Amino acid sequence: DLSEVLRQRVLGWLMRADGSDWNDYTQVASDLHKLWEEEIVETENDVMGLMISFLLVSDFRSAVRYFTDGTVMFPDIEGNVSPNKACNAGILILLGIIGPIIRLVRYKFIKAETWHRNAGIKKNVTNMSFAWCCFFGTQTLMMRWLPRGEAVGAVVSAFIQSVTSMLLIFLLDKVADASSKDVEKYFRAFMTSFGVLIGFGWERAFDSTIANLVKAGSHIYGAGTEAALRVVASLVVLMLVVPAWRLYVLPEVVALGIAEEEEEKEEEREAEEEQGSYTACPS
Repeated sequence: DLSEVLRQRVLGWLMRADGSDWNDYTQVASDLHKLWEEEIVETENDVMGLMISFLLVSDFRSAVRYFTDGTVMFPDIEGNVSPNKACNAGILILLGIIGPIIRLVRYKFIKAETWHRNAGIKKNVTNMSFAWCCFFGTQTLMMRWLPRGEAVGAVVSAFIQSVTSMLLIFLLDKVADASSKDVEKYFRAFMTSFGVLIGFGWERAFDSTIANLVKAGSHIYGAGTEAALRVVASLVVLMLVVPAWRLYVLPEVVALGIAEEEEEKEEEREAEEEQGSYTACPS
């Protein structure tokens, strides 16, 4: 394996550079390799969940429109579709809620779900499908109730989704604290779907607003300046969003990751103690 050969050579060079013990670097490399594999698996699960849920919800939208209007119209590559009935939005949101309810029943009354690779993908598909259904359902309502343009509807929709998500996260956090360990784990995982929903909403709001600004600017500076105006507008948004993300969001993410690692280590320690006590008991 070429990567293993390179790793050994780099470790050997580092060992010769400061005279440290080879076992120290081997342990460090093993820990880093384990962390790398965990990040890769988590990223792959997120990507799989995002792709499958988007395709699934696109089929949901087409099926709902067919059964209510009798027309067949698939969304484009960005999920855009012509406005339809307000009841379609309600049906779509209800479809998104079905998946989390089924998983909750499974946790509560049948059996706890095993946390292997397929379970992680199914969890992401369910949570992200809920987020997509709420996102497109709210977007449909705003396009019907706010005929002033896509940008206004996208901003209002993102604001409504953010406020509603924060209230639901607060309530679910209280419910999770009062629930059993398995059900609490379910609620903690489900709450991440609201973060995805908020991200979808504001991404669409920024994208629609920039598109309107570029369109208005092209009438002033000429049609050939659209690409330059989009780059400038994107850089302005970047300068506004990145510092806020760096100061307020990133520290919370790092702290949450450290807390999750400590919780996982505690669970592993408890499992080892239970296994040890079990083997120590006479048969």
